[in-house]
Amino acid sequence: MKKVILLALSLFAVAPAFAGGEAYYQQFMYAKEEIDDGDEGITVVYHNLMSFLNEIEINPNRIMVVNMSLFLLPDSQYALTYQEDFKVRANADAPWGFEPGPTGFCPKVIRGAWSAPDQQLVTNEGFHADRAVFNGHPAVKIVFDRPLVSAEPVGREFIADYGFSMSPMEMATNRPFCR
Repeated sequence: MKKVILLALSLFAVAPAFAGGEAYYQQFMYAKEEIDDGDEGITVVYHNLMSFLNEIEINPNRIMVVNMSLFLLPDSQYALTYQEDFKVRANADAPWGFEPGPTGFCPKVIRGAWSAPDQQLVTNEGFHADRAVFNGHPAVKIVFDRPLVSAEPVGREFIADYGFSMSPMEMATNRPFCR
């Protein structure tokens, strides 16, 4: 049963790759899926666009790491979780360490409306997205037009792939300890 479901998901992801305008981005909608694991029961996963471990070198001993998840919702709304952290070291011979970025351990959450009047996904919150391919599958290239937190990511391209998590969107966008 599991193989059939995964095959169907793969075919769904490739089929609309050349669709026009909004149709292309519809394949990346936030979705809940229940997978029948037979005797092990039902596994629930949540699909959304993810882009993790994007590195921007600030200097040889400090690297910004940008992580984000983009939840496209059927009512032309979205939620983006965005976080900047740092890999740091004292010098080139030292091991890498971790330093939380400006948002601390909590991602910044941006909500708004999205549309795709042509081939590009546009928002009113400082970023847009274009079509992309990642590992032979349709993906999205996110580009920041203005700083969401820091200036370094502006103008850079971040590939987001349609992935899955065991946690629903609400866990990423409404963390009680982040208020």
